[in-house]
Amino acid sequence: MAAKNKAEMRRRMSALGLPTPWNCRVSCNASLPAFIPFPIVAKPCEGVASIDVRLCDNLASLKRFVEEMSAKGRSEILLERFLEGTLFSLETLGDGRALHAVGGFDVALSPLPHFVELSARWNGPVGRQYRDAAVAQIRQFGIGLGACHSEFIATADGPVLVEINYRSLGDGDEFLLDRLTHGNWFSAILDLHLGHALAEVIPRCTTTSTAETIYLAADTSGYLRDAPPSFVENKEDNGAVWCWYQALRHSGEHIEITHSNKDYVGALHLIASHETQLERARRDCLDRVRFSLSPAALDAGDCRKSG
Repeated sequence: MAAKNKAEMRRRMSALGLPTPWNCRVSCNASLPAFIPFPIVAKPCEGVASIDVRLCDNLASLKRFVEEMSAKGRSEILLERFLEGTLFSLETLGDGRALHAVGGFDVALSPLPHFVELSARWNGPVGRQYRDAAVAQIRQFGIGLGACHSEFIATADGPVLVEINYRSLGDGDEFLLDRLTHGNWFSAILDLHLGHALAEVIPRCTTTSTAETIYLAADTSGYLRDAPPSFVENKEDNGAVWCWYQALRHSGEHIEITHSNKDYVGALHLIASHETQLERARRDCLDRVRFSLSPAALDAGDCRKSG
C-alpha cells in the first residue's frame, strides 16, 4: 500500500529518514494549507501514466487544478515540492532476501507543466551514476520480492524517490527488457515467486546491449491520419539491431489530449550492439513512423488508404 499510494509513500519515506521533499495530503473539498512552497507538483494520491499530474506555479493555478480534480470525482490529492533534475528509473529483482539492479532508464519528459514520458534510454549515464544510492533507498523502503519499477529525480543533492511501482515496468518496455535479457524477464519473475534464489536468476538477466524507447505522442486533439502500422525487423544481417514499432492508435481514431501516456500514438523500441548502430536505426525508423492529426474526421476512403 505504501508503494501504491503516493501520500503513504511520502509518509513512510519521512519516517525512515529517506530524502523526502515537502509534501501535503489535501482533500479536494477542504481549504488549502497556509504555506505552499511553489512551484509544486499536484497529483492524485493514487494514479498511473502521469494522468492528472500538474506543475502549479502559484495559488491560482493550484486552485484551478483542485477544482478540476473535484469535478472528476477525486477526493484527495498530494502536493509536493517540485524537484529539479533528470528522471531515471530503476528495475530490480529480489527473492525476499537479496535485491539486484538489472538496470534502468534515463527518461526525457514533455515540456512543463505536464509530465509525459517521451523517451527512455536504457542504462543512461544518470541512472548509472546514482544506481547504488537508488537501490539503497528502495531496499530501506522495504522492496524485496519479485520485480519493482521505481522512479527517481537526480537532484543536486542526490536521487530522490518519485514513485514506486511494485511490479514490472510497462508501456511496452517490459517486452523490450525481456528481449534484452534473452527472453528471461518474465520467467525470472515467476521463478522468484516460486521460491528460487536470486543467485539462480541473475545470470539469466544480464544485459549488455544498448537500447531506447521513443514514444510518439499527439500534442493536440484531433483525428489521426496516416498512422503507421506495427512492424518488427532486424536492421543488420547478423541481427545486431532490432526494431519494434508498436502501433497504439489507428487512422481515423479521435485523440482527446489528456497530457498523459494515454496520448501515445505508438512506441518505437530499439536494441543495438553499440551506440552508432542505435543512432542509425533511430533515424531510419523515425522517418517511417510519422503521423498527422486533422480536426475533421476521415472519410471511409481516407481510412482505407491510411489503413
